[in-house]
This record gives sequence, C-alpha cells and structure tokens, in this order.
Amino acid sequence: MTPERLEFEQVAEGLLKGAMQALEDPTLVEKLRVAGLDLTRKLAPAYPAAEFFRWVLICARHRHPQLNEEEACREVGRLAVSRGMKSTLIGSAVLKMMQLIGVRRSLKRIGISFKNGNNYIEARVVELAPTSLEIQLGPLVGPASYYEGILEEGPRLMGARSVELTRVRTEGEHLVWRLDWTE
Repeated sequence: MTPERLEFEQVAEGLLKGAMQALEDPTLVEKLRVAGLDLTRKLAPAYPAAEFFRWVLICARHRHPQLNEEEACREVGRLAVSRGMKSTLIGSAVLKMMQLIGVRRSLKRIGISFKNGNNYIEARVVELAPTSLEIQLGPLVGPASYYEGILEEGPRLMGARSVELTRVRTEGEHLVWRLDWTE
C-alpha cells in the first residue's frame, strides 16, 4: 500500500501564513476555512497533498484573479520561495545555507529541500553544463506551474542573475525541466 502523500506543517505555514499573508486577509481566511483549513488554529503537523494543493488553487485564484490558473499558480510558487521560505525558521535556515553554497550546488541538492517539506517528492538532477541542469521531480500532486514558479524563483534568491526554465517532458507523475542560469 502506498503511503499517503503529505505536505508538512512548515510548508503550509510558509505558504499560507508567510507568502500569502492570509491572516491579514479576512476574505482569504474565510475561503480557506470553508475549504477545510482554519488558519486561526494551530496548524496540523501534516496535510494530505491533494487538500494542500486545493488551498494553493484557492490562494492563486484569490490573489491573482486577472491571471489564468497556470500563471496564478506560478506566481504562488514564486511567492512560496521569495516570501514563504523566509517566513519560517527552517525555511530561513535552508535559504541561508543555499545562498552560501551557491546556485549549482543548491540545485543539485533540491531533493533534500523538497523532502524537508513533504514525504513523497523525489528529485533527480543531471548536470548538463556548469550553469545548466536537467531536474526531474515527482511524483507531483499540484499544478506543474506551481513547481515552475519555485524552480524559477529559487535560483534568483541564491544569486542567479537570470533564469530560464523549460519543461522538457512528462514521465507519468514526474516532470522534467531544463534549468539554465547566469551568475
């Protein structure tokens, strides 16, 4: 039997309370409460990934109603890194470590970063050139564009000047991207 796919508390806290600043938006707090998440209470240690990504979609639609769902989810992924990671103790520590070791070394260890946030995503990274990697993530539960936002914004926070992300292929529940950057 396959274990339930879970997103851990620090991901929910970083994204929903930190990145989305939901507690400052009563309308979003109510939308999430109706969808099964009461942000006014202590967060659970983990949440089913399918539920978590339902909340991501609610946040995306709420914060970016002018964008299509794919672009709105990409923006939420970017915010998950740029504001969400900084808002939690674990995320802040991981981000500082990544900045110290640099873009390439951090991205080659991306699987560890995802494992700090959930119990199911595995990563495979192949170095194509000093500033070019092929990254496979999976199995994925949420929208691909959410992960693309993370993969685009993460290297920028680690010091990349420019980032180009290209979806290369889909392999079942796994996606493969080519990530190129300049330092």
